[in-house]
Amino acid sequence: MIGIYGADGFIGRHLLSRLAGANLPLRAVSRKFEKSSVSELRGIVEFVEANLHDQLAMASSLQGVDTVVQLISSSSPGLENQLNVVDIQDNVIPHVAFIRSAIEAGVQKYVFLSSGGTVYGPGALTPISENAPTNPISSHGLTKLTIEKYLQMHGHVDGLKYLILRVSNPFGPGQSFRKGQGLIPAVLEHYARGQPARIFGDGKAMRDYILLTI
Repeated sequence: MIGIYGADGFIGRHLLSRLAGANLPLRAVSRKFEKSSVSELRGIVEFVEANLHDQLAMASSLQGVDTVVQLISSSSPGLENQLNVVDIQDNVIPHVAFIRSAIEAGVQKYVFLSSGGTVYGPGALTPISENAPTNPISSHGLTKLTIEKYLQMHGHVDGLKYLILRVSNPFGPGQSFRKGQGLIPAVLEHYARGQPARIFGDGKAMRDYILLTI
């Protein structure tokens, strides 16, 4: 069984829909679910409401799961470095505990959604290679990289097979605006409200985007 954690987020909903269409056994885990998400896939997907901070609930949700897809994150690059300690408490610590629980539950493969840009930091040559030095200058990037390192450690020590995805600027249908994260949803949100979009710098900055389609 595949367990998708953070299944009611933007990426999670797209992934859940795709995998359900392939008739794979799925368990969707999230703090809460939109009614529309549950109703569309009821009987096809097992839905579990659980919080990453509840270690007992997380351990329970892992029973019978052989592949974990971990999408949960409350960190945002838009917060810069204002809440470093909270970032550690809310993201690093519960994620490390969850990895340990996954190993104890017998999970065979762990897929982690990291950051496509912030883990590298300034000075990286473009296009950026996955082997480029990682020198994050934001709490968000450091948080993601720290979790990556714990996965690598457990892969070496415990034999956990893992896959780290450094996804860059995903966008697509169903994406809602979240302050400080995502240029495209921000521009569309401002346009819908008839408000101007603020451009930082000279407007010539370039980004890579990944389109998620239904």
